[in-house]
Amino acid sequence: MKYLSFILVLMLAGFTSFAQNCASKHAVFRVPEGVTPKVLDRLGTSPEFPPLQNRNSVKEIFHNLKAMGESKTYKDAINSLFVALGYDGVLDPRFTIEDVTPGKVPFGAIGMLGDAAHHYEYTIMVLPGEQIIKSWHIRSRNGCDLNFMSRCGNAFYMTSACPASNPANIKVVARYRHEGCNCDDDRNDNEDTGNGYPFHSVMKTDTKVLADEAADRASGTQTIYIDVDRATFRKLNNE
Repeated sequence: MKYLSFILVLMLAGFTSFAQNCASKHAVFRVPEGVTPKVLDRLGTSPEFPPLQNRNSVKEIFHNLKAMGESKTYKDAINSLFVALGYDGVLDPRFTIEDVTPGKVPFGAIGMLGDAAHHYEYTIMVLPGEQIIKSWHIRSRNGCDLNFMSRCGNAFYMTSACPASNPANIKVVARYRHEGCNCDDDRNDNEDTGNGYPFHSVMKTDTKVLADEAADRASGTQTIYIDVDRATFRKLNNE
């Protein structure tokens, strides 16, 4: 499936009742209403669960999750998350290694992201050059699935899989600003560039809509512009 189509499917799929049921269980599921997400282009500055940072295998993640359930530093926070997922905590024997899989968090994913203080903020993740942001997906027992981001170990509830959980009308646009010329303009520019050509340098802006949660809504759309480099824009444009 094409990358852009994948994002749009995530944005348009999901059910309101799921979001409401999850919201009552933990702060990570409590999505603020009508709020524009914070744009985040870097991970790792405020790690929530350092034992989950930069791990390379499901086995490592599963082992470290279980170990945190007995850690004085992490057990309260990690157990509260797993109770919200329908387990009796992370040490619940029903939580097995089969419940951990590599995540599929795409560029432009919107959701609630944790930090070192276990505070959760409504965020859109736009890491330059990363079409899929490495994460670990945790399968819940109640439909409230969760991801842990690899680079920071932070919990992430991807609300873009359930847009009805946030009624804000959001349009996400990738923007690439670069130097160009007026070569494609129909008008005749008589300015002499010194090279014998009637053209001069101008700043141009190319855009691509990544997602539009407001496609079927009448008004009040909030447009989020994400500035990207040339390589990222070309990847997005080729999908």
